[in-house]
Amino acid sequence: MYTDARIGGDRARMDILVLEDDRLLGEVLRDALTEAGHRVTLTHDNDTAIDRLATRPFGLLVADLMIGPDTSIPVLDFARFLRPEAEIILITGSRLFPNGEMHFGIADIAYRLQKPLSVADLTALAAHIERTARKGSPPSQAALAGAG
Repeated sequence: MYTDARIGGDRARMDILVLEDDRLLGEVLRDALTEAGHRVTLTHDNDTAIDRLATRPFGLLVADLMIGPDTSIPVLDFARFLRPEAEIILITGSRLFPNGEMHFGIADIAYRLQKPLSVADLTALAAHIERTARKGSPPSQAALAGAG
């Protein structure tokens, strides 16, 4: 979702939920996305992320695949059910799926970033998602349509 809330004197571009259990990395991601003009909510566990998704619309969910000993798949599934318009960027440090095979087990994951991740790549991808969504077509659907 997009908002007219003011952050640092500029219009916030997109509401983003970040799910990252590494507190330091989560703060780095939150700060970078906030500096890029987005309104960011940072969560560190699946239950809190689901609570936030249930109470507020987000245009983008940035989620680490592994949240402690668990995966974020329940959050991703909940987001697809309750907020189907939200785009998802999956972050993973796992080398188990180097070619993105994990995407076939999670609905509508069009974007994946590998750890160690570049904050510049994340902010550029968020900007791309925001620009494409403003044009009226969900970015992941536009990417999938162009791939065929």
